[in-house]
Amino acid sequence: MKGTDMNLPIKFPSDAEVIREEAARFRTLSPEDRMRSIRGMLAAGALIMRQSPKAAFLREYTLEQENRARQVVKEFIARHAGCSPGEPERLGPVVREKLDQ
Repeated sequence: MKGTDMNLPIKFPSDAEVIREEAARFRTLSPEDRMRSIRGMLAAGALIMRQSPKAAFLREYTLEQENRARQVVKEFIARHAGCSPGEPERLGPVVREKLDQ
């Protein structure tokens, strides 16, 4: 039946419609409920990653991405704080502590 439209009694929404409706529902949530929803999604993703047959790879990949992000932030701060990554003494103690994490 390639190329023919079927007149089904069921109408499925487009992906765009579904995303629009979910975004509208999310916007109606309180800030606390939004955070709870986001934490739930992150927890579900972490559970899926832990149960995956590729869990070791995913753990290593995640750490690698976190390290890359940390390095990019260090470079950004150094570039915009007017110092090189080798001279963090010009930055405040809170920023230096965050960079060292």
